[in-house]
Amino acid sequence: MWLRLRGHWLNHVLVQDAELARRALIDSGFEIQAERQVAVTQIENRPGAAAALLRRIADAGVNVDLLYMTVDGRLVLSGGDVNGIQRALG
Repeated sequence: MWLRLRGHWLNHVLVQDAELARRALIDSGFEIQAERQVAVTQIENRPGAAAALLRRIADAGVNVDLLYMTVDGRLVLSGGDVNGIQRALG
């Protein structure tokens, strides 16, 4: 979800239960600007690990337009074909 707090900034929030999170955030005064699906996968902490995953996605002909790491070592990816990203990640 992309959130806007009183028109000042945007924040991306990764949640498991979108409906529950949506209600809680709206009730807390946040304005939800957009929601999008993502693929989330564990990734090894070693040089080249992300490159190998991204190569598999590219070889599947799928584009990624959102990518970040969580504090617990998961890679979050999104794009126009999230199902394709998930299939490429296996």
